Amino acid sequence: MGGMTDAARLDLAIKGMSCASCAARIEKGLAALPGVGEARVNFAAERATVIFDPAVVSPDRLIATVRELGYEAPVERLTLAVRGMSCASCVGRVEKALGDTAAKSAMDAAKPRK
Repeated sequence: MGGMTDAARLDLAIKGMSCASCAARIEKGLAALPGVGEARVNFAAERATVIFDPAVVSPDRLIATVRELGYEAPVERLTLAVRGMSCASCVGRVEKALGDTAAKSAMDAAKPRK
């Protein structure tokens, strides 16, 4: 992964591929982005897996690239119930563990209210 210290993995659903060449086109487009260490697209499974450095490229940029190439990357929403948080420090620890901007914004709604 060539110098990536905190690599992250993003799994995406990909819609609109009609052949293996489509998968190769998406792989090439994602792999060309700065901060991407590896991009694999499985045509049969309609999935992409990207290993990337979140300090260099965001998940939103990866999704936008797939869309710019002419394919769909439907975003799946995940809701996590986090129990036992009693203060802002607890929220900070969960945010750090999740590490994703979207997850952090979702956590804002879960912060304990005074």
